Amino acid sequence: MSFIQIKNSIGLLLILSGTLSLSSCKEDKKIVNPATPIPGQNGGPSADSSSAQNAGNDKIIYEGEFKSYAHHTAGKAQITQNSQGDKHLVLRDFEYESGPDLHIYIANDEKANEYVDISTDLKPGDVQYSFSMPINFDDKPYVIIWCKQFTVNFGTAKLEKQ
Repeated sequence: MSFIQIKNSIGLLLILSGTLSLSSCKEDKKIVNPATPIPGQNGGPSADSSSAQNAGNDKIIYEGEFKSYAHHTAGKAQITQNSQGDKHLVLRDFEYESGPDLHIYIANDEKANEYVDISTDLKPGDVQYSFSMPINFDDKPYVIIWCKQFTVNFGTAKLEKQ
């Protein structure tokens, strides 16, 4: 076998191994903090449903528009607060390009040097997420769609106080 044939064979093996590793990352994973459809939108429960959370009446305290980085990401991120003081992350008209191991982070910067992992359950449209702990949005003003497996920022919304 000549040197060129060996070199080409090694290149083909590297390409195939990369393809296999990308396809194998679509494993079943436990959903952390599932998305809740916003009442009356995107097939969610109607506004008069007893189980519906009425995000439409919550006060918007932070808001930002998504901008794409590595992959298409669009829509609006909002931090809302209800009459009981509970805060939620609300994504409006949310669009994203699917990828492996995607997470929603609330972070201190666009590189996610310090972050809180909000959810692994990304859904397009209008959805909301609960917080399991208090978050200081002045210190962590970024909502990031992050590919944990490849350490890639798909898109970011910078939250501004309303």
